[in-house]
Amino acid sequence: MPYAVCWVTVRWFSVSLILAATLAACASPEGRDRAAEHDSNLRASWDAWYQRQAAMDCVAEPYDEEAIEAVLRAFRGDSKQYFYGPKDPYNRRVDRIDNLKTRPNPKGVGVIVSSWKDTSREGFSDYSRDRSAWLVLDGQVFPINQEAANAFGFLYDGLPQAVQRVAGLVHSYERGRTMLDQLGIDAHTYERRFSGGNPFPMCT
Repeated sequence: MPYAVCWVTVRWFSVSLILAATLAACASPEGRDRAAEHDSNLRASWDAWYQRQAAMDCVAEPYDEEAIEAVLRAFRGDSKQYFYGPKDPYNRRVDRIDNLKTRPNPKGVGVIVSSWKDTSREGFSDYSRDRSAWLVLDGQVFPINQEAANAFGFLYDGLPQAVQRVAGLVHSYERGRTMLDQLGIDAHTYERRFSGGNPFPMCT
């Protein structure tokens, strides 16, 4: 027993020495400089991350209201709106789509209509943003990722070849090469932050 007590005492004494040395290092000018540099780098990293999210989701006005209305009509099941892909045999679809924004298709003709939805796990610091995007071309609506097709109760099957040619998009399921990737939009972003709540930009 005395040996055990002695070992515990020595062990805690060693931990105390390490802690004291760490605190002393942080209190030194060099330690403070390193801590300040670390904080600055972390802020820069977070700022870059936030700016990337904002570039994908916070599209500047004016919006193409006709393109947005075409997507909403398709969502409501308007048979005049054409959307590509087989019907989902399980009829999975979302209750609503929000945060609709538009931008000209940077790859070719048509308008890109995008949407996002945030989720978080209750009691955890996990936050996710899922994005959908559609190509609206001559009043017809084409989902360009799985989330977008699911919103209408359809399965995703890319775009018709003729539409791909004029839109400048190439269908691929390969990670990093999907049509959403070609537009510079991430289908899903996961982030963990321990303070400050939802870190994603709340685009109005």
